[in-house]
Amino acid sequence: MADGITVKTRLQTTQIAEDGSVDRQQSESTGKGWFGDAQWVVCFSERTEERESATTTVKVGKNCLTVIRRGYVTMRQVFHPKKETKGLYTHPYGAMEMVAETEHFHRSAGPEGWQVEWSYRLRLNGVEAGTFHMNLTIKPAGTE
Repeated sequence: MADGITVKTRLQTTQIAEDGSVDRQQSESTGKGWFGDAQWVVCFSERTEERESATTTVKVGKNCLTVIRRGYVTMRQVFHPKKETKGLYTHPYGAMEMVAETEHFHRSAGPEGWQVEWSYRLRLNGVEAGTFHMNLTIKPAGTE
C-alpha cells in the first residue's frame, strides 16, 4: 500500500444507554489515510485520560465498515447495515463478546474530506449496552 496522506480525524460518539441516559465523547487525532473508490482506510492513535494509547484502523467499504483497535484495548468489529455481527473486545480486565446490530451506515466524500456515520445497538457478553451513534470526519492535514 502506498504511503497514504496525512489526515486529521474527528470521532464523535453518542451512547444512549438502556436507561435513557446519554453520554457524548469527541476525540481528534492525526493519522494516515488511503482513499479509493471501493474502500477507504484510515489509521490514527487514541489516548485515554490515563495516557494509555491504542491505534485505531477504520476500513470503510461501500456498504460496510470494520473497526480494528490495538493497544490498551484490542477489538475488531464489522458493521453491516441491518445485520448482526460478532466481535471480541479485550482490555486489561479481560475479554468480552461484542454483538452489534447495525441500524444505519452512510459514507460521503466531498472537496473538504470524507465522512462516515453509523449507528448500532450493542450487547457485551449478552447484556444490552445501549445504542451508539458514530460520526467520523476525515480531512487532509493542513486544510482545517
